[in-house]
Amino acid sequence: MVRIDTNTGQLDEGWKYPPGKTGVGAIYGSPLVRDGVVYDAGYSCKGNVCAAEVFALDAGTGNPVWSEGGYNLASKVVGRAAFGAGVLVFGTAQVGQKDDTPGYLYALDPAQDAGKQLKDRVQGRLKWRVAVDGVVFSGPAVADGIAYFGTVGRTLYAVDLKDDVRYRDNPSARILWEFKAEGAITSSPLVHDGKVFFGDFQDRFYALNVEARRQGHQGAVSAANGEWAFNSEGWFWAQPVAEGGVVYAATLSGRVYALDEKTGQQRWTEPVVIKGQVVAAPGFVDSQRGRALAVPSGEKDVVIVRLDDGSIQGSLFTRGPVKSSPSVVGDFVFVHAVNGEFYTFSSKSFELRNCVITRGKEAGGRCS
Repeated sequence: MVRIDTNTGQLDEGWKYPPGKTGVGAIYGSPLVRDGVVYDAGYSCKGNVCAAEVFALDAGTGNPVWSEGGYNLASKVVGRAAFGAGVLVFGTAQVGQKDDTPGYLYALDPAQDAGKQLKDRVQGRLKWRVAVDGVVFSGPAVADGIAYFGTVGRTLYAVDLKDDVRYRDNPSARILWEFKAEGAITSSPLVHDGKVFFGDFQDRFYALNVEARRQGHQGAVSAANGEWAFNSEGWFWAQPVAEGGVVYAATLSGRVYALDEKTGQQRWTEPVVIKGQVVAAPGFVDSQRGRALAVPSGEKDVVIVRLDDGSIQGSLFTRGPVKSSPSVVGDFVFVHAVNGEFYTFSSKSFELRNCVITRGKEAGGRCS
């Protein structure tokens, strides 16, 4: 993990984790920044043997804020971590080769204890874990102390994160409700306006009523509760985004849908189709032509799509695939491509303002 000054576009060569030549493996989830601390995870595998590290870094120095450095486990951690009810939560695959449980939701104590005396350090970083029916690739979405996430076992879970004596001897009791989708769920859900939105690997996109499910409604999608399911043409991996009563969902087939939050009806005449898979959430931008969606392409570029009619305004041109979400700050859009190039574009004109290399022998140099 590295840091770039957004004002100058320069790579901060004194800020890197880990500081040596050996990294933490592939980092799939976007960093989570909270109260001056950066949280993320990486993992690597040799055959079927995997090793993951969840880490917490001082945003100013890049140094670990946990006394043990990072939290290590023999598993895969893909989705972004989340905060809720005082714990840091993330999903995993099975832990260790002999584990018969295919996946877990982990909860860690995020307390900063680096540099403290032994008696003042956290005694056991792990708070609890909940076993689930499949590998967890999606990052949890947390609302009102409840984590929502899916598994490749086709189940969407709602798990209570709050500290309660009822759960101390039975972590599985934290599962408030489950929903069985038609396909594997790798998309991180979106919790918005009382609903949880997510897609699966059977071309279906869902909107479930959070309160109705919590009150005991089970089973199929219920139109009476304002729930709906939409049939698409593609699998969903990217997290959906929402604005102005519309939820925008992108597929691995490159189709981007604009769906009415209440009904699931399409708002555009037809979906936008871009080249390449969409594996990361789009971002919202204010361009010269109005409000738009910045959609990252797994082939290359970030495609700008008008919200009102779904027309393509243009592209932010990159030289490599974009598999992370664009970050919009003020009048700038920041894009990190798979080839290690970090781009700064104008959100108004789409012009390239800066490009810096983030890794390898040329790290810190300008893109050619």
